[in-house]
Amino acid sequence: MKRTEPNPGKIDRIFSKAVERRTRGRPGLYMQSRFPAGGREISLTCAPYSVFEGFSDLFENFESWLARMTGTRVHGHLFAPERAEFSDGQSVMNGALCDSAELRDYNKRAFLTNLIWNTRGERQCFQMGPRDHIEQIEWDIAKDPNAQISVISGAWAIPLFRSNENFSEIRNEAARLQHTERRHLDTLRSEWAKARIRIWTLAEFIEAPMEPLQTIIDEIGKQSQTGLAEVPRMADLTGFGQFLQNLKNQGMHPYLMGDFPVAQDQNEPQHTKPKPYRCGNAEWRNASTISWCSRTCAPGRTFSRPISTPSRAFTATARHSTRISSATPTRLSFWASPSRCARPTRCS
Repeated sequence: MKRTEPNPGKIDRIFSKAVERRTRGRPGLYMQSRFPAGGREISLTCAPYSVFEGFSDLFENFESWLARMTGTRVHGHLFAPERAEFSDGQSVMNGALCDSAELRDYNKRAFLTNLIWNTRGERQCFQMGPRDHIEQIEWDIAKDPNAQISVISGAWAIPLFRSNENFSEIRNEAARLQHTERRHLDTLRSEWAKARIRIWTLAEFIEAPMEPLQTIIDEIGKQSQTGLAEVPRMADLTGFGQFLQNLKNQGMHPYLMGDFPVAQDQNEPQHTKPKPYRCGNAEWRNASTISWCSRTCAPGRTFSRPISTPSRAFTATARHSTRISSATPTRLSFWASPSRCARPTRCS
């Protein structure tokens, strides 16, 4: 039997790990022998998890779609007022964690840490919103480096828009939810927040929803070369802009959802096309609508050759030619240089 010499470096590493385990313990584990004081723990939880705010309001069956795309366990609103909405409608989770709202609200911090610890090895995702009881847990989540938070601000207005309640009650509820979400967004934007946070307004997200969804899927760890093979179905927002205008008329200013035009008949907010640059000279404007003829029309550009004003003959030539020779008798007063001119006809 061959005898080997002891390796002092390896022995020191083993003892240093033992000392660290004895003094600091495992992150995310709380029990009688390990209960660090507030602010001294390495991280609140033991593994990464994802929080989605507003996605279940904007997309139909978002939880089932996300579970199919990522293979993770996707819960509903864990901090809903009625009960903790575990995935697949379960009433008891790993570690005998039940869905009772009363037991959950007794210690929300312990509820979250136990959920992540009991399901380690499987990424957890859950929904959250201004209707939930998050007063005592939002700061803990915002300061947790393991948290990935994605927010669509103002999406809470979609269930109110689709409800048939009295409009005065809708207005009061909208004001309450907006006030709650504004304070929550202030928490997420705080300098003490350590989570990975992304915030979109509802109008911004609807304008281009594919890119944020792809980014979220990639961060969870399911990257694909071909992109998303399936997308969730978006709620019908026809008339949503008029709904927001009605809230404004009733004295409640909805600003967290972004800019929605009143006359909106599609899901996407409509944007007016930018107007083309127009020349201030009426004679040249008839020939081209995307050109400059003087420093007044295009400040900051390079101009040269101050010559006489254009004639009708020149205007007619400019309409039908792509190049004007230097022998042309009449030309623009201030002609843009060829390297920077944006008009279709170039000077020689």
